[in-house]
Amino acid sequence: AELTLGLETGQETAAELATLLGELKCPNVIVNFDPANMLLYGKGDPIEALTVLEPWIKQVHIKDAVPSKAPGQWGAEVPAGTGDVSWTRFFATLTRANYTGDFVIEREAGSSRVEDISTAREVVLKSTDLKPVNVAVVGLGFMGVTHLRAYLANPLARVVAVCDAARVPVNGVLAGVSGNIKKSDDIHLGADVKVFQKLEDLLAEPDVQLVDLCTPTPLHPEQVIATLRAGKNVICEKPLARTSEAAREILKVADESPGMLMPAMCMRFWPGWSWLKQVVADETYGKILAANFRRVSQIPGWSAQGTYTGGLDLGGALFDLHIHDSDFVSHLFGRPEGVFSSGVVATGGSINHVITQYQYANGPVVHAEGSWLLAKGFNMAYTIHCERATLDFDLSRGADAMQVTEFGQEPRTVPSEGLDGYGGEIHYILECVALGRKPQVVTAHDGLVALEVCEAEEKSIRTGQAVKL
Repeated sequence: AELTLGLETGQETAAELATLLGELKCPNVIVNFDPANMLLYGKGDPIEALTVLEPWIKQVHIKDAVPSKAPGQWGAEVPAGTGDVSWTRFFATLTRANYTGDFVIEREAGSSRVEDISTAREVVLKSTDLKPVNVAVVGLGFMGVTHLRAYLANPLARVVAVCDAARVPVNGVLAGVSGNIKKSDDIHLGADVKVFQKLEDLLAEPDVQLVDLCTPTPLHPEQVIATLRAGKNVICEKPLARTSEAAREILKVADESPGMLMPAMCMRFWPGWSWLKQVVADETYGKILAANFRRVSQIPGWSAQGTYTGGLDLGGALFDLHIHDSDFVSHLFGRPEGVFSSGVVATGGSINHVITQYQYANGPVVHAEGSWLLAKGFNMAYTIHCERATLDFDLSRGADAMQVTEFGQEPRTVPSEGLDGYGGEIHYILECVALGRKPQVVTAHDGLVALEVCEAEEKSIRTGQAVKL
């Protein structure tokens, strides 16, 4: 009788296993896909691996895990739904691949395996019952196009409408636009996506569940409040407003509204960055002694065209670019006690270069630089000195961007896999809306704190004094 040989994932990357299967060309050698093993062995993102191995997968394990924070070490198996496997993306990917095989619940660790198996069953039932979220994107500049691309690639999203006062699709195609990284390609929306030029008309659409606001900062308070009052869920590009006072008004309405609000703080989801929260909490390499963050760019296309260079001071690089790092500092170490900043003020008052020392009485030495003065290009980086290692990220190194150097050892590259920060934040808000679960990774209050910190930096630059928070 013919035998079928199943190779279980885990001890090699998906690409390595796919290469072997491609060379074998044996239809009776198949894949038993275990998403947890990919994390336990540190062999890559389970969803990406699922896509690579899709042609050979005939059985799937329902098992969850968290990877080790120290490269080369074994991770930990955990009950399904509490680890790093994104089950909604997992099942959506299998559905898209027309998978018809078995789901096998596996639980090897823990002291309550029977209860954990029951929990895993509920995870399967809940995750496979999720329906796509109807999304509308407002503001079709560079960031709007970036978000649209992420929605169109996510099976949990259905883009049903777009809105912009001037830029609209022509025959279902939206032209590319320049940003601070590069010019985007044209994006094909199709003929079924509704097009609006006024937000109030879009908000009257009953099918829209999530509104993504990618509009200029001055429009955010009025638009967020109107969208929340229309009963919609909102993800709003940073900053929530130009001032913390305006942001507080937004939060008051959010607290009274049925919909949820999440500011788009993408660095909390960025590969090579998102893992740092756990590194700090667990003291994986000992206590953090010092941290330096750097984000520099040529002036973005939309700013050069006048969005940020007109007579109205909208904050410049401080509020548009550097706010990412101010938010991330608070995310890792808590709200600073004070700041001392220096910077370059452009014509019109916008701050286009900033260097800040964040003050923590009993914490690490932390500073960050943000700039729109770079002659060409874009880069982001950090260096974090721990008691037992240095963690170093530099986007310009490409695939070697994230490196860990422990004392007495050579630097090790840590692969950055999975969705980028835009895709990560968008998938997270889609999951929250689909599950009816308020965002926790980044909240509306976090958006307010980021503004308060940036305002303190602005005051410090303009007065030349340290500012307490």
